[in-house]
Amino acid sequence: MDANYEIDLARKDDIDAVLDLQERNLAHRGGTLSARFSQAWFETAIAAMPVIVARRAGQVVGYLVSSPLEAYAEVPVVQAMLQAYRGASDAYVYGPICIEETERGRGVAAAMFAALR
Repeated sequence: MDANYEIDLARKDDIDAVLDLQERNLAHRGGTLSARFSQAWFETAIAAMPVIVARRAGQVVGYLVSSPLEAYAEVPVVQAMLQAYRGASDAYVYGPICIEETERGRGVAAAMFAALR
């Protein structure tokens, strides 16, 4: 990944950009995101656990969420996953993760996962 990216914790003022990126990458628009999360959901997520963003030239071009299992109570795909394997008592969920289409293949996802670890 080149040095033009900033990988950092998401701030409340990143949420509008995250929501825009999410909207453009939902499944019904040809993307791979299977669930839409609200502004309030992201505010709670940022307060609860690390949410990582990637910025390029000051613009959010990617995000990676980590959240407690309870945050996904209304998300069918996550509930199905948790029925198959609940995990340990301190388990949490990675995701969603979303990278701007023009930024994919540049190591942004790997850098965000490294920052989360």
